[in-house]
Amino acid sequence: MKYLLLICVNLVTCILYSQTTSEKKDVIEFGDVTVQYINKDNIEISFAANLPKKSVKSTHLRLFTPQLCSYNNNEVLNLEPFVVTGYQRMRRDKQALLLNKNRTLPQHYYIAGNLLLYRDTVPFATWMNDGVTLKLLREDEGCCAVKQLPSLLIAQGYQVKPSRTPVVLFVSEAPSTTTQQKSIYPFLRCWNVDASAQERNIFVRFPVNQVSILDNYSTNKQNLARILESVNLVKSDNRAELRQIDIVGYASPDGNQEANLLLSEKRALALKDYLVQQTNLNDSLINTVAGGEDWDGLYQLVKQSDISFKEQILDIITNTPEAQRNAKLRALAGGRPYQSMVDLLYPQLRDACYINIWYNEVSDPNVQTINKAITALKEGKYQQSFDILQPISYDVRTWNPIGVCYELMGNISKAVQWYKKAADKGDTQAEENLERL
Repeated sequence: MKYLLLICVNLVTCILYSQTTSEKKDVIEFGDVTVQYINKDNIEISFAANLPKKSVKSTHLRLFTPQLCSYNNNEVLNLEPFVVTGYQRMRRDKQALLLNKNRTLPQHYYIAGNLLLYRDTVPFATWMNDGVTLKLLREDEGCCAVKQLPSLLIAQGYQVKPSRTPVVLFVSEAPSTTTQQKSIYPFLRCWNVDASAQERNIFVRFPVNQVSILDNYSTNKQNLARILESVNLVKSDNRAELRQIDIVGYASPDGNQEANLLLSEKRALALKDYLVQQTNLNDSLINTVAGGEDWDGLYQLVKQSDISFKEQILDIITNTPEAQRNAKLRALAGGRPYQSMVDLLYPQLRDACYINIWYNEVSDPNVQTINKAITALKEGKYQQSFDILQPISYDVRTWNPIGVCYELMGNISKAVQWYKKAADKGDTQAEENLERL
């Protein structure tokens, strides 16, 4: 009796050992699992599996059926099955093929001991958005029976990913509206970019010995309108800050030098008062300079003209002390060149002219926020990126990244909506993402 009991115990131990050994041999290692969109209607499932040599008995065949399940297991989708055979079974199948030319092996046919690379495409269903579980059903076929084996888990709670990462690039700070339009107003100048020297790009003219702003005199009406437009442009631009307005007043070189200096100062102040009245600017922003007699302006006008004795006039202006220039000019050629200058050129020098409006570029706060969200996207923190973008979703530059967030979180319909919005505004990244979907 003792011997019989010992034999039974040994038999049980052998059976348990055999089962344990068999389980160890049956371990299949999975890797490179992907469940990804290939277009808006289909997803692709792929994985690699290392099939141990003795995972299938030499004369057996094992049928594997991958299964895609919803997060709560209420939805199940069977994928294309594949077959793994032992060595002897493989030889038998190949012999059968030779005898029966009409017979073919299954599409996915593998021999134990090899690496399995599996891929299948199935229609997309909305339940896949919440994450999927990938299982492997198994049936073992021996010489005369089919046995159902426990299923294997390949991946659990797997998020469906896009087949290619959507295009989303970091944004750079674009120039302000003022900078973009300043070529229209050459007297509008960026403080840290443009040269600091005064330039004569626009003027306001005055009749002889007058200091009142007359908008119906000369070209004053259009020039004053352009000056006011540029000031209002800077004031209305949240990316620009009005820094300073420089006004240099001048008088023509004829007449008393001290009187002309005072006249030039009054003309600059008259334009300053006009701007303060029209724009409600703080007068501390406006800097006025009494330029006195405008000999530099006269030199440029003479140089550009075809007036008689041109070279002699330029020489007098350049090399004669300022207090003696008028006398020498009047004496030149009996005063005829001087009279021509008084009639043709001096009226162009009676200006409170050459206004320069300076502004600063203001940093765009949304750029840093958008780039922070894109960094989170690239780190796989899709919900965090989405939350960062929401408060500034009025900014068209956020629309493509928001679409990318939705796509990477599996909500394709929402992603398409945001891509379309961005593409309609000319966003080429969104156009590319939309075309791919």
